[in-house]
Amino acid sequence: MISDEAGARQNQVVPGECPPDGCPPPTRIECIDVDKVYDSCFQVENLVRNIAVSRTDFTSPFVIGEEIFCSPFGNIACSEISRTEVGEGFFNITLLITIPIALMNLQNPAEMVLRNVTLIKTVTLCCPEGVDITCGESNIMFCNCLVSGLTAEDVILTCELQVCLFLNCISTVQLLVPSYGFCQPSPCLTLPGECPPPFARPTTTTTTTTTTTTTTTTTDSTTTTVQTECECFATGGGTAILPNDAFPEGARGERANLGFNSCPGCNFNSNVTFLTEIDNEVARLLGPDLISMTCDAADTEATITGSGTFEVGTDIQPVTFILIVNDPNNTFVLRIFDVSMELLFSSSGSPIELSGGPPIMVRSCPLEP
Repeated sequence: MISDEAGARQNQVVPGECPPDGCPPPTRIECIDVDKVYDSCFQVENLVRNIAVSRTDFTSPFVIGEEIFCSPFGNIACSEISRTEVGEGFFNITLLITIPIALMNLQNPAEMVLRNVTLIKTVTLCCPEGVDITCGESNIMFCNCLVSGLTAEDVILTCELQVCLFLNCISTVQLLVPSYGFCQPSPCLTLPGECPPPFARPTTTTTTTTTTTTTTTTTDSTTTTVQTECECFATGGGTAILPNDAFPEGARGERANLGFNSCPGCNFNSNVTFLTEIDNEVARLLGPDLISMTCDAADTEATITGSGTFEVGTDIQPVTFILIVNDPNNTFVLRIFDVSMELLFSSSGSPIELSGGPPIMVRSCPLEP
């Protein structure tokens, strides 16, 4: 028997978990339009491709082994080539994967070309006829290009890419779902109730190093914070013009290129790459290491803290950076600090809108920690 108190609780249907005695039966059946995922899979692909760039596009004198900046540019796309039924609703599906990248001449950042890297991939999925295959959630995790050949007409590049492919078989369907009707919010209470436990936060570890000489013994302690829990994931990139309040003054009005894939607790790490000019010298941030990452409750804005190197001309130094990206506005703010936490670079006091690249996306992390 259910007590009168428990029965009263069951009659008050609200969002959240059911009471210990269970939920009451639904009062109606609703028909809703939803995207149904029939099947999905992901896989990391390592690719090597030779790409020819005309000397009319890259006009600088090059040497073998010279680096060419490479970054994501647009969404990865896929198209079905063929399919073969293998039984029980499964098909071997052959896809043409198209991966757009931007290549920039580091000697002259104004020279940039777009290229498509292609891959033919066969996967086995439960994907009936009429169900669309999408790969828009796929991401370039790593891209590196070097000059490997020179001709009178072309600069030959050898590019290594690491791509994480996310394939989904999706179709819009009408589903019948049990319902209690429309939501009716209740008045807010002044006393806190029981909430789910919070997400696990970054863990802090302390490393102690002891150095001994013939006369003295010194102990230095450093604290490093590393986030290992995967709460959200962010990716995107593009180009922008640095505004008049950029720091230092030599960066103002310069074109900038940003690309990033950041995910705590999974193999995406930070992978932030930023390129611009400061006082007519190429300035480049390579930020592969993620220290921490937080997102707002709506998964629209992410704050990424990481470490790496900042190169201006021939000067290279270790740095810490803070990158703030916004999903709906497609904007970013970037600040770079040296080991003494002195400011080396600031994109602006206000968010800067990106264009021309894959739109910024902030969402729940796709991989388990």
